[in-house]
Amino acid sequence: MASGPVPLREACVGDRFVVLSETGFEPELGNEVRTDFAAELAHRGVALCEEGTPRAPDAVVQLAATDSTVEIQLDDRLTHKRVARDLSLASIPPNGRALAIAIAIDELLRASWAELTLRRGREEAEDEEEYEDDYDDFYRVHDSKPLSTRTKPRERMRYRLAVDATYLHGTRDFDAFAGGVRGALRPWGWGWFELGLGGFGAIPVHASDGDVRASGFRSTLTAGVCSRGHRAVFGCGGVRAELDALHLGSAHPKMARSRSGNAAILQASVVGLLGVWLRRDTFLFGELGVGAVLHGAKATDSDGRTLMGVTGLMLSLSVGLGYER
Repeated sequence: MASGPVPLREACVGDRFVVLSETGFEPELGNEVRTDFAAELAHRGVALCEEGTPRAPDAVVQLAATDSTVEIQLDDRLTHKRVARDLSLASIPPNGRALAIAIAIDELLRASWAELTLRRGREEAEDEEEYEDDYDDFYRVHDSKPLSTRTKPRERMRYRLAVDATYLHGTRDFDAFAGGVRGALRPWGWGWFELGLGGFGAIPVHASDGDVRASGFRSTLTAGVCSRGHRAVFGCGGVRAELDALHLGSAHPKMARSRSGNAAILQASVVGLLGVWLRRDTFLFGELGVGAVLHGAKATDSDGRTLMGVTGLMLSLSVGLGYER
């Protein structure tokens, strides 16, 4: 990670605010942490400001990052306490680290400020009027909520691009290799909508009546769900519709005769994908699909026997490399 804090480019507004500084962060991750932490504070009417603000903050948070750990140091100016916490990033995927760091800071700050809530309750029982100060409204309304009920920032839309290599196997002497590109939308943190385009070529079938070859173009549309959570490994599952443009050709070298034809192939399948994050935004994946050909085509010999057929059940096995933003 590159060193140096990333400033929050917003004016410091409001009566209560927290100052955050960080070292060892990549600029993009630093900005995401500030955005997510500011959203956590905003629910309680607290602003997040830059260092050097003339007014005194409620708390100062300092972050120090390495490749696998973030150290959080909190200087609470309201309770006059200093507390610290280490957060391990080893099991958190790159695209979830900013939110995990922001939540960890907020939990540490809430735990420190909980002392003021308890103190206010005891003194209020002795003298209700002693708590008509600047902090009364803030702690009565907001800190009475359990930590688990706070509203988290809405998951933003993510996008995936990937390239893949695929092996296709049919039950009627059809084996092919394909390659393609994919583009996917990842809404709500768990949605998966993907469009794929590519081409394929079948392994030729040799027979006494001639050789049969097949090639064509593939297009796929997938809808499903993906796992959530801060993990280095993720999974997705869904249903897929596939429309192919197939070219079948046969040749009889001894008779110097050839035939060819085109057909549209329609398939439906269920797919499962397993991915592993290699770095912050790059992942390696493997995918298995099992389905059926709803509308197919086949090549037959002079006796009506099928030499190659894109019919029946179809199995696909893919590996690829992807990028997510």
